Amino acid sequence: MHCCRPGLHPCIPCQSIAKELRTLYHIIEQSLAKPHGYPAANAAAQTIVHLVWQQISERAVRAAGQENLLMERVRAYIEQHYAEALSIRDIAQEFHASRDYIAHAFKHTTNYAPLQYLRRWRIGKAQTLLIDTDLSLTEVASRVGFDDPNYFSRVFRQVIGMPPGTFRRTWRAAQRKQQRANS
Repeated sequence: MHCCRPGLHPCIPCQSIAKELRTLYHIIEQSLAKPHGYPAANAAAQTIVHLVWQQISERAVRAAGQENLLMERVRAYIEQHYAEALSIRDIAQEFHASRDYIAHAFKHTTNYAPLQYLRRWRIGKAQTLLIDTDLSLTEVASRVGFDDPNYFSRVFRQVIGMPPGTFRRTWRAAQRKQQRANS
């Protein structure tokens, strides 16, 4: 069984994240050349999947009907309010719908429960802060909606496969190496 017609090659527009993808591919390549580089390569690959998933998710949600329009609004609400303490109840109240409806329709539309989506969005934002800033891990955790930095580190490790500090060091080392190679 094919997911699409034979001869059709799906294309996912990723121009907006091309720079990040190049760097992540470089991290994978460099990590796999090292004796114990698999964890870093795996984390970079997971980050690629997350970034591409975001691209697909944004387009898939936009492409559907009325329920999807509401779920697009819910998704946008989660993305705008990710740093706040959010619950299904809060989201349902915002959209004047039942918790069960929001939970079911969002999962049906995005393949993620709303709180799973929130968690992944927060970790994605944390990755950006870890890459682009010198904020402490505690400050990063706080800015993306985690009150407890230890819990943030546990969730980050579950989603990405390595602690946030290791992710930052790996990313920066790969960036320095790529800059030297481009010089």
